Amino acid sequence: FITGKVRETGQNHRAPAALLLENGATKKWFSLVQKGSQLPVSTVKQLGTGEHQSVTPLRLFVGNSIRPEDRGSLDTVGFLGVTGFDVNTSTSFSLEVNIDTNGVMTMSAIDNTTGQSLLLGPNHKTQITRKVFVPTYKTVK
Repeated sequence: FITGKVRETGQNHRAPAALLLENGATKKWFSLVQKGSQLPVSTVKQLGTGEHQSVTPLRLFVGNSIRPEDRGSLDTVGFLGVTGFDVNTSTSFSLEVNIDTNGVMTMSAIDNTTGQSLLLGPNHKTQITRKVFVPTYKTVK
């Protein structure tokens, strides 16, 4: 994670909950942000598709736990698909997630083979933005 301090207010912005990602195709879970992490935060996850797979479904969850077995206590933030792959080959791609000090997440995906932007969500955009939580504040002395 890359973190930074909010200097002008004398406060650190913190994530009030964990943010998790589930790759619906592989059922693998990835922690994007841990509860209490300093904001802003950026992370890149390496994901892949199967051969002849045209969409990789992703689910975002928010909650107090980063354990997949606690899925029942997590809130679903969103469901989206990543498209734009060559369906005749397996593709690896980089999913970049940035969350700013206001709790707004920006997500984009790049095909690692071609370097081209992939499409996200039902509106097939190269970048999506969504508020995922309201940050808490810790006063810096």
